[in-house]
Amino acid sequence: MVKANVYQQIDDNRDWPADIRWIRDSLKLQRGTPRYIVAADGKVLLHRFGARAWAAEAYPLIRRLVAVTSKAP
Repeated sequence: MVKANVYQQIDDNRDWPADIRWIRDSLKLQRGTPRYIVAADGKVLLHRFGARAWAAEAYPLIRRLVAVTSKAP
């Protein structure tokens, strides 16, 4: 999880762990929250902005991804 200290500045290196800065850089993020990004295997699978995006899109996608992964041999 990335938790920005300032709404207008979500691109600060201090807020982004080094191993996931590629997500910020590939999406060219600058400002605005709440923002939901789901990434796996080096790819951004979902990028949505707004309070409703979690329940409507991000959480259901994560549940589907976890279900597929848990069924894998």
